[in-house]
Amino acid sequence: MSEARADDEAWEMFCDGPVASVWMNKQCLEAFLTLPLRDRAKIQATMEEMYCTMENGSIPPKRLNYDEGRHDGLKVWAFKEKQSRVYGVQGSIRGKRTFFATNVAVKKTQKADPGDLTKAGRVAKKVNKLLAGAKV
Repeated sequence: MSEARADDEAWEMFCDGPVASVWMNKQCLEAFLTLPLRDRAKIQATMEEMYCTMENGSIPPKRLNYDEGRHDGLKVWAFKEKQSRVYGVQGSIRGKRTFFATNVAVKKTQKADPGDLTKAGRVAKKVNKLLAGAKV
C-alpha cells in the first residue's frame, strides 16, 4: 500500500484499478475494519470491482450514493451496504479518478447523520495539502 503522512493525517491507497483508485485515511480504515464482515466485504467489492474498473455512473445507486449533499463546499458520496456507509469525496491524484474515503458510519435511521456528512467534507478538504498530486 502507498502511504502519505502530514501532521496527524495518514492516507493509504485502499484499492487501485485501471480507471480509478480509492484512498482511505487511517481513522476511516480503522473504522471500516469494525463494520460487519458481510457489509465490509460488499462495500470493498463495490470499490474494487466496480469503482476502480468502471466509468462513473455505472454503479447502481443501491451500492453508491453519488449525492449525499454538499458539505464544506464538496459533494459527499457514500458507498453503502444495508446500514453501513463509507463517506468521502471524488477527486483525482495526478489526473486519475480517486475516491477519498474520509469516515465510516452505521446509520440508525433512514437519514444520514449530518455530523458524519460534515466530517466527510471537512476531512476531504485537507487532502490537497496531504497527498502529492491530489485534487478535490
